[in-house]
Amino acid sequence: MQRTGPDIDLTCEMKRSGLSAICTTLATEYQQGDAYDRFLKGMASMDRQLKGNGMKRSLTPAVGERMVRMKSKPKLGQNYDIRRSRSTGTVLPHTETRPLPQKTIGILGGMSNQATSEYYRMLNERLNARLGGWDNGEIVIVSVNFGNIEYFVRQEQWDEAERYLTEKIGRLERAGADLILCVSNTLHRVVEPIMATRATPFIHIADPTGAAIQRAGLRTIGLLGTMPAMRSEDLRRRYRDSFGVGMITPNDADMVIVDRIIFDELVRRDLRAESKREYLRIVDDLRARGAEGVILGCTEIFLLIGQADLPGFPVFDTTELHVDAAVEFVLASQLGEGCHRT
Repeated sequence: MQRTGPDIDLTCEMKRSGLSAICTTLATEYQQGDAYDRFLKGMASMDRQLKGNGMKRSLTPAVGERMVRMKSKPKLGQNYDIRRSRSTGTVLPHTETRPLPQKTIGILGGMSNQATSEYYRMLNERLNARLGGWDNGEIVIVSVNFGNIEYFVRQEQWDEAERYLTEKIGRLERAGADLILCVSNTLHRVVEPIMATRATPFIHIADPTGAAIQRAGLRTIGLLGTMPAMRSEDLRRRYRDSFGVGMITPNDADMVIVDRIIFDELVRRDLRAESKREYLRIVDDLRARGAEGVILGCTEIFLLIGQADLPGFPVFDTTELHVDAAVEFVLASQLGEGCHRT
């Protein structure tokens, strides 16, 4: 084929420009002739550039590859869209059909409202970064009264918490949730058995975290969280049996400090320098006792400390990893790869 222009490193140019997708609109006349021939040559030239960059175009459903190659007559103004994820390089499908077919994420929130707002923000930001344009997430939220949750947790009324949250999960399902996320590590104690009886997919918050620790090749990890989470044998067993990860928790006095800061400060987004120093001191103690990294096992802890505060010591933020797993679930369904309960 005759060359029509210089080769372009599209991947490099997209990274440099901060683009997540390239969209082109091509038009031709209905009758075959010069304009139609230019259209076909333009498509061939574009395909050559894409192939050289390990990319391909994604056509709208109304216009297929076969139709173009057979020199059928495209409609005036027909769109040809190429979408490539900045983060993974995946070529994402695109359709002019609106509303965009998409899985709905159901957030069981309010535990606390700070965590819930962060889930909502992070899900939409990550989906937009992958989908491009103005697309983000289809999300429904059922937000509970945190006063009820605090009471159930402090009084260890787990049966009451289960009954309370069962009704809330039912609301999410009736609202059309295709996936359910619980924004609290602690309340997975009751939500996981509820979801085991449901058909709606559910991502347990420990699973993407355990998988990340496993990928990092770590065997012993520290855990910060609420008192029930740090003392949970079920959580310890899940990390050990599913991911081969052993757990180290703070001593009794430090557990009290970690728990108090969560309930009295972080759930109110009251971020104090002295509390940050205490958390970092406790992490240093876990490290001295053999921890190879630390799990931020409460969905508000990342507001106070993160990887930037612990250079060279792996930090596993359950909030971020949970959100990333939900994003992959949604995109897998849009790519037609199928989804499964995790």
